[in-house]
Amino acid sequence: MIPRTLTALVWLVFLTPPASVLGQTPPAAPAEVAAQLLVTAPDQYLGHPVGADFKLAGWNSITGYFELLARASATLSVDTLGRTTRGQPFIVATITAPENMRRLAEIRRLQAQLADPRTLGEGELETLLESQPAVVLIAHNIHATEIASSQGVMQLAHQLVSDPELQSTLRDVVVLLIPSVNPD
Repeated sequence: MIPRTLTALVWLVFLTPPASVLGQTPPAAPAEVAAQLLVTAPDQYLGHPVGADFKLAGWNSITGYFELLARASATLSVDTLGRTTRGQPFIVATITAPENMRRLAEIRRLQAQLADPRTLGEGELETLLESQPAVVLIAHNIHATEIASSQGVMQLAHQLVSDPELQSTLRDVVVLLIPSVNPD
């Protein structure tokens, strides 16, 4: 059984309105999903390998890379959940198959119903569970000075959107990536 605090965080993030509701324009997705295989790797974007000695990607570079992926791949979108104490964007990247991206509002609505199965009628729980992709939240570094995971999340995102073997898996999963819980 999933601990309640993790479940609450997943629902909070997943039920947050998309950028379009917040008055932002979501990034355009390319017409061909095959183009996602050509997305820029983090090493190319940064100009050095992720995790290289004496080289750290700043928060602007990390969020910039996620915006680049969102423009290049139909499987990734970026939403700003709010601002940090220092005014940095607090972002979440949603990664899933293009067909799930097109129905994210429906997935959110049905996940909200699953959040309290006591409100469902006879047999509705099983039906919803069969029709819904799994939602996985991966939140990176809690402490701003522990930056290794926020560096590596760029590689994880790149792998998820560019690995052909993972594309079929994304039909059954919605991955929510928070590059840093505390980017300040």
